[in-house]
Amino acid sequence: MNWELVGAVAEIAGAVGVLITLVYLAIQIKDNTKSLQAGSLESVLDGPRDRYFLPMAMESDLADIYARGLNSLENLDAKEKRRFFYLIYEQIFQMQQVMHLHERDLIPKVDFDAWIYYTSSLLRTPGGAEMWPHCEKVVTSTIADLINNQLRENALDPSFIDMIPLFRVDEPQL
Repeated sequence: MNWELVGAVAEIAGAVGVLITLVYLAIQIKDNTKSLQAGSLESVLDGPRDRYFLPMAMESDLADIYARGLNSLENLDAKEKRRFFYLIYEQIFQMQQVMHLHERDLIPKVDFDAWIYYTSSLLRTPGGAEMWPHCEKVVTSTIADLINNQLRENALDPSFIDMIPLFRVDEPQL
């Protein structure tokens, strides 16, 4: 028996085994990345729905505060201004989550772009523009810079109430 031949065959079999293992691991990593991306996007979509959109749809007072606040802070009393602050602040925190997930390639650019467009459209409303300086004081500089750049570079884009006129309030409610 030729032991050198047996050794060479064993080395080749070992190399093939390593190669198959590497291909398998690459496939698993790719599948895991797709799962992480899908989970991240699902989280981004479910979060605001549960914490923001459904409560607003279910509580007419909250939706009214939101609509009046988007038009002008003058439409709100002090208690309502605080509630409006948290409604806007929630959207900014959501944008921060989207930003971080996008930086890790867990959310595609198209979804990132949609969120920054939406967030900045809220802050281009009269009330959103009045509230942004208050929110900006308590967010990270990273998200503040992102939003400020978006607002500056797209100053002529429509505001949320321009796009969705049913949120327009013509006269102060107080």
